Amino acid sequence: MLFTRIFFLCTAIVLFAAPALAQSTVWSAVAMACTPTHTTVEQNRYITTAGRVKFRPRATGNITFICPVTSQLPRGKYKISGFYSGTGSIGVQLRRAHVRSGAVSTILSGDIFFTSSNYKMSEVHNGYSQNTLSFDLRNFVYWVQITIKNNRSGAQSRAILGAALTRQ
Repeated sequence: MLFTRIFFLCTAIVLFAAPALAQSTVWSAVAMACTPTHTTVEQNRYITTAGRVKFRPRATGNITFICPVTSQLPRGKYKISGFYSGTGSIGVQLRRAHVRSGAVSTILSGDIFFTSSNYKMSEVHNGYSQNTLSFDLRNFVYWVQITIKNNRSGAQSRAILGAALTRQ
């Protein structure tokens, strides 16, 4: 009887804990803590508030922020996510540059189009790695690049709260 209870308890733990163990956020950043690109600063289209980066009223175009990835991440398959409010589209990319040559490559990316008409913060999963990713901090520097796109003047303010990398 005791063996049966322990067996079922262990089985339940494995079944319910496995999905949680399979995915874990290994990196995240609040958008307001990221650095705007030179073009974004020059065009003065954005404001920051409450951790968010968003368009100034009536501003259109793109705003891009760079968030550094400075710690060694475990080898594995990854999902990249953005956390946003408003309507429009954002792009989130995991990029790297070779420390000697300066060659830049995009490792994981995607565009997200969202149509929510309220300001509820939502998570979108825009990119999944098909291959196992390895992070080599000796030879590369890594960052996540967030681009918010707004093509309509007077449209509801688009805002991004942050981004995350989740290991699958």
